[in-house]
Amino acid sequence: MDLIIDNIEEAIVNTKKQFKSTLPDLKEIFKDVERYISEEVSIIETSIKEGKSVIPEILYKDLDAENIDTKTMDLGKKQMGFVPW
Repeated sequence: MDLIIDNIEEAIVNTKKQFKSTLPDLKEIFKDVERYISEEVSIIETSIKEGKSVIPEILYKDLDAENIDTKTMDLGKKQMGFVPW
């Protein structure tokens, strides 16, 4: 499905108006999103500095046997990805 916008400026203005009318606390929502992203970036940077994998790694045999600990599963769901070995 292609997204075709003939007048991008008008589309942006209309989208902003729609957001403002349906989400009156939009600035606070964006601040919350910004805080969340900042926290996630910090976690990823710490993992990299500690030499840990940013994406959870699991052994295929553990996946096949459904032998994955809750912490790893939650992290994989949060980051939306696994690297099976």
